[in-house]
Amino acid sequence: MASALQWLRKRDAHELALALAGKDQLSGMLAEVLGAEAVRSLDRDNAYVRKGITLYLLTPKIQRRRMQGPVVTFGIEPDRLEDVVAAQGVTDVVYVPTSSAPEDMATYLTRYPQSETLAQQGALDWIQDTPLRAAVNERSSAPPASPA
Repeated sequence: MASALQWLRKRDAHELALALAGKDQLSGMLAEVLGAEAVRSLDRDNAYVRKGITLYLLTPKIQRRRMQGPVVTFGIEPDRLEDVVAAQGVTDVVYVPTSSAPEDMATYLTRYPQSETLAQQGALDWIQDTPLRAAVNERSSAPPASPA
């Protein structure tokens, strides 16, 4: 989250998203990082506002059409990232695999080889991803396909 906040400031943005596989991931370590108030708000409203910054929750079922800022992904399979992080205007993506699926990092780096490693924390690798951001923004700004 600290890396995403740094990108948020660099981009002079006021929106940040947390992309999870499901709301059930708001407990445990993320609850400790975000705090009880943020978790309650994300669980109830899919958004949390503090000090002029809005944190949105994204899941396969909860999406945003537009936002302006970085997205932190946690526990999402690399093949599903572009589906979850689909908002137009995403500035950066910070990818954090779960420790229960270490092969996800290898899959991720194969799919997005130009990603930049921010830090390595044992089983958790933090990646800032320009290629994924570009793919999401290109796809979300393209005109819809015409029906066949």
